[in-house]
Amino acid sequence: MHRRIAELKSEFFDVLVIGGGITGAWIALDCVSRGLSVALIEKGDFGAGTSAKSSKVIHGGIRYLQQLRLDKVRESALERAYYHRAAPHLTQFVPFMIPAYRSLAQGRTLLRAGMSIYRALCSGEDKITADPAKAVPPSFELSRDEALAKLPLAKANLTGALVYYESHMESSERMTLAVLDHAHHLGAVCANYVCARSPLLDQSNRVTGMLVEDVEQGQSFELRARLTVNATGPWIPALNRALFKDHSAVATTGYSRGSHLVTRQLIENYAVALPTRFSGQNVIDRGGRHIFIIPWRGCSLIGTSYIATEEIDDPVIERDEVEQLLGEINRQIPALDLMPQDVRHAFSGIYPLHDSVVRAKTYQGSGDYQIVDHAKLGYAGIISALGAKFTTARLVAEKVTDCVIAHLAADARACQTRSMRLASAAYDNLEHYAPEKSADCAKTLSADQVKRLIRQYGSKVESALAPAMDDSSLLQPLCRSRPNLKAEVYHAVEQEMAVRLDDFIYRRTGIGTIGFPDSECIDATVVIMSNLLGWDAARCALERQRLDRYKRWLDNL
Repeated sequence: MHRRIAELKSEFFDVLVIGGGITGAWIALDCVSRGLSVALIEKGDFGAGTSAKSSKVIHGGIRYLQQLRLDKVRESALERAYYHRAAPHLTQFVPFMIPAYRSLAQGRTLLRAGMSIYRALCSGEDKITADPAKAVPPSFELSRDEALAKLPLAKANLTGALVYYESHMESSERMTLAVLDHAHHLGAVCANYVCARSPLLDQSNRVTGMLVEDVEQGQSFELRARLTVNATGPWIPALNRALFKDHSAVATTGYSRGSHLVTRQLIENYAVALPTRFSGQNVIDRGGRHIFIIPWRGCSLIGTSYIATEEIDDPVIERDEVEQLLGEINRQIPALDLMPQDVRHAFSGIYPLHDSVVRAKTYQGSGDYQIVDHAKLGYAGIISALGAKFTTARLVAEKVTDCVIAHLAADARACQTRSMRLASAAYDNLEHYAPEKSADCAKTLSADQVKRLIRQYGSKVESALAPAMDDSSLLQPLCRSRPNLKAEVYHAVEQEMAVRLDDFIYRRTGIGTIGFPDSECIDATVVIMSNLLGWDAARCALERQRLDRYKRWLDNL
């Protein structure tokens, strides 16, 4: 992918998508795969907002059983299968353990009943995936002693555990980028760091595009399109009001901040879902909102805290959220003795709410999405699409594209994304592809390095390693503290539109998400990126300063 700003300036597109998170990415892909010309702009980096700030689970919807939302369970399970079909290398199944206790709400009987309903609602998922290696493993039970052997839970009233499997991403940022990359492959023109400033209106008050600014160059230009889709997530209402004064249309009653911690590894082979003392908006209450401990990249990913907020830009975890998460884990698994100094990284995401009442510390994640046609409200030519969950972003995009085609009266194809393999999944069988590629690279890279590269780049491993064809030194690690290669910096800049230091550190590779990188890692990256992008000393200093903001949460510990 490249920032093709000249094309954004000169072409007239069928669709302009504002927002480069997972929802905007799927909308761009769905539209372009049906034969429409598409432009996508993102005011920051791709997938840097809410799409990057979740537990990274593409969940089958089991959480909606407690809300008696059987429709959402079914919807989530099927959408999970479409992700597995689209990009098998970017997901893996992780066993989630749910402890059972001697009570009606938290007992085995209710868990068994819920799991039976869940399995029935997930039927047909493996047929969609069409890959035996990605079939959902069956759930099973653990006795009390078996559960304690795997996890030193507090023993009081524990009767055992139920284990089911969820699909987990090593990098939600890479998933968003993979969807955008395929949209680009099919002809979409995508650019990060391009911000919508004001609408272009014709004489009938119809939106015909946007006046936008290339933030990197500080230049404004007109970007014209027959139809515009606002897919900026929590920023949809604010952007609509900024563009159209008092006009918003998307119904939000507030926002919540959900935060996660990355700590030393607490549990190696299992994730655990712990009921807490914190309230959740459930019809069937198993003991309050759950928090999760998930094995992730040699660490543990812990979340989610929940706090109502009015601040949606650049959220930072607060001390009471850290104490909430650590305290609840230590209460239920005291042997872990988790301390603030065990925390390596933290991140916070913003989630819009549209309930009648916003409860300050009650989890209100309904999973509902909104699609608003502004023509019915006086502004033709623009649609707002508020996705609710990473899992259902593809479905939201399908519905939005149907609406776009109806508006444009376009002679378009049927939805393609239900059967699609992304460009980075150009292999027949992932289980066979990894050893074959390891054999190909045996003289230059270890099998573990090749497996890591495939998890990140899929079938685009050759592209990631291409810079080293003329300079074998680029196959050396970037630094001693991380396994990433110098060639990956070249690939990120030249093929994945990384234009800032934190683009590479946090979103193209995730180097910083398992702990703030050391000076050797930062220095080596700055040297390569400055050479490729022509940074002077002032720009290098600015990039280091931008990176330092990722440490601000440390002040709250």
